[in-house]
Order: sequence, then structure tokens, then C-alpha cells
Amino acid sequence: MGIASFSGASSVIKPGVVTSSTRPSSPFVGQLIFETDTNRLAAYNGSAWVTQNGGLVRVGGGALSGSSTTFSSVFSANYHAYAIVGTNLSASAASSLNMTLGATTTGYYYTSIAAFYSTSNYTAQIGAENAASWNFLGNLNSATGGFLMQIENPFLSAITTFTAPYRNGIGSSGSVTGLLNNTTSYTAFTIAPASGTLTGTVNIYGYALS
Repeated sequence: MGIASFSGASSVIKPGVVTSSTRPSSPFVGQLIFETDTNRLAAYNGSAWVTQNGGLVRVGGGALSGSSTTFSSVFSANYHAYAIVGTNLSASAASSLNMTLGATTTGYYYTSIAAFYSTSNYTAQIGAENAASWNFLGNLNSATGGFLMQIENPFLSAITTFTAPYRNGIGSSGSVTGLLNNTTSYTAFTIAPASGTLTGTVNIYGYALS
């Protein structure tokens, strides 16, 4: 557990780099560590390690490309809920945005309630049961767009649920919510347009447990 110090205004204390299972066995009060498996700092208060309270921790992400993009090893036991943010999205053709977990292609349930703006405004409820993916995370075209969803329990052996806003440029807006009807533990997900190709960026954040 090395400490690097520098005099003057540049004085710093460098925390030891460990994992949550390899913390120092004889820590001193005020000792700092950084856990590489949980991506968080912890400090020893004399009787226990105290970690950050709440907040979002980035756990993965990257560029979208082609007809589908898979993000692997992003769900873990460290977090029970996640925020998935898509930005600067552009599709080669008008299309809805779909998501699957792992290799599962059945058991997806969702409902979308949206208002559509036209010469005769109206609202609609769209949904599916036992589908091959979650649909309507957003409708896309060549214009820049994005999405924001919250997903709960993907890694736990429990039914996974999600909620997300629904929007299609200035044409419609609403919300979509659903579940995956199994208790499989997942570490990865795939984003894909219903047709064509997609570009953009995805960032994945875990809600810290404590």
C-alpha cells in the first residue's frame, strides 16, 4: 500500500489499488484504497471500510455501428440498477430501436403510451407480449437523436424490468416500460435498429449500492 507525496500545492496522497476482496488486512484510520472491481474509493474509519454513498458509476459503453452493437461484461453483482444513455444517434432508415439481453430472443414484454402530433393529434398504446426484443426505446431516422433508459436487476437471478422515455423527433413522445419474463443473470446487452444501420454513442452507468 504505497503512498506518494509531493510538497507544496501539488501535495497528494495516492490510494492503494486493490479489489473488494483484497483490501488491506491491517488498515490504519484514514487509509484510502481504490477498488478496481467496483470502481470506487473506500476509506477506513477505524472499524470498517466506508465507500461512496449512492451516485452513478460509469461501467462501460462505446460506439454504435452497423446493424447491431453488443456491450459485453457491463452488468455485475456490484450494481442492481443501471442507466443506459444513447447520444448522437443516427439511423440509415426510419426505424424503431430494439434491445435484447444476452442471447435471449423470447419473453420480452413492453407497453408504450405515446402522443402523436399531426393535423389530427391522437394518443396510442403499443405493446407486445413474449416478443423477441424490447421495442420502441425510440424511433429513429437520419436526424440526430438519443435515448435514456433505466434497467433493474439484469445481473440478479430475478425478472429484469426497464423504463424509458419514447420520442420520435417532434412527431411523437411518451414512455415505454416492460420486463423480461425469466430469472436469468445477464452481463451483456445488444442495441439494434429494427432495420438499417445505426451510429452513435452509448454510456452505461451503475447505481452504487452504498
